[in-house]
Amino acid sequence: MWPFMSIFWILLWIVLIIILSRYIRGKSGRCRICHCKYNNNDAEEILRERFAKGEIDEKEYESRLETLRKDNKS
Repeated sequence: MWPFMSIFWILLWIVLIIILSRYIRGKSGRCRICHCKYNNNDAEEILRERFAKGEIDEKEYESRLETLRKDNKS
């Protein structure tokens, strides 16, 4: 029975470490899910992904890309 208890405790610690690391990453502002803080290059990447998924058409893609790049020059 003791090998199963050892495995249980090891798995429990792994899960706790994963949960804690995700919590800390979220608090530091590097949230990958909601893109809380991103620079202009990340915004362009999101725009490319939306265009690739078909969420926006080519005209809207080019218009938004131009706006992003114009804001980047200022």
